[in-house]
Amino acid sequence: MGILILIVLVLIGAWVFSRQSRFNPAILADTTPGPAASEPAKTFSPADSPLSKFLPENLAPLSAPETFNADTLSDKIDGRAELYLSAGVRELQCQRLARPSDPESWMEVYLYDMGGARNAFAVFGIQRRDEAEDLDVADFAYKTPNALFFVRGRYYVEIVAASASGETAADMEAFAKRFCENVPGDRQAVPEAEMLPPDNRIPGSVILYMKEGFGFEKFDNLFVAGYQFGEAQATGFLTVRPSTGEATELVEAYSKHLIANGGVEEQTAGADSWARIFNLFGAYELVFARGKCVAGVHEADRDTAEQLGSLLYERLGRNP
Repeated sequence: MGILILIVLVLIGAWVFSRQSRFNPAILADTTPGPAASEPAKTFSPADSPLSKFLPENLAPLSAPETFNADTLSDKIDGRAELYLSAGVRELQCQRLARPSDPESWMEVYLYDMGGARNAFAVFGIQRRDEAEDLDVADFAYKTPNALFFVRGRYYVEIVAASASGETAADMEAFAKRFCENVPGDRQAVPEAEMLPPDNRIPGSVILYMKEGFGFEKFDNLFVAGYQFGEAQATGFLTVRPSTGEATELVEAYSKHLIANGGVEEQTAGADSWARIFNLFGAYELVFARGKCVAGVHEADRDTAEQLGSLLYERLGRNP
């Protein structure tokens, strides 16, 4: 019996080895190839490109344009499509561009029509990379070593290069500038981004949650930002409601949500305090209404929560 088992194991091992040694093109193929070095690069006429009016003179299309709608978006960005779909994406247009003299240094433009500036800002903030460096080519823009991201009007745009280089970075910025020159934009389409206090705010940390901010189903259109006070960090938040009555009701609803999840309300300083504060297993949550605004502090120590809460309250007094 022992000899028989050994023979079976040897046969299984031989079969596994033979399977592993076979070439599987589905696994080994490069999924994002540039033009083959041994073949002349095929270029496309700018007239064939939906991006033609945004192209700097030294760039030309390197691939045919691709278009995806809500039903086919995952074909292009499988694994990330849900974020864009939840923010109301209407269409994605993609195309590779390159200098004709250097086709291997290509870049790919992802032009998302989000249907509105708020939707575009929502995905811009959530998708922000850690190594981001802010740019002034658009109202909201930043770059990384091999990519550039910005919002203009109802569009969210990503430009991703095959490699990082000074020339490619310049080409990406030139495209972004041309795009902004030809597409109208209005920073005031997301005024809440300016209502959050600028003092102590971590640069580039403003994010818009279109729904269920902090896991609370009634927190829609919630703007949040990170703040630094010495070694302490906290998150400030803000949402504008249709009326003062709805703002007051939302504070009450969020307070009940915190208590239901283990929060313990504590007394705030002063008999006529403008805020409610909760101890949630050692981290503090502060919330208040001022006019039509609901604002507060998420996950902070008590001193930081009260300090940032005061900044928010004073700021909203200047932005009724």
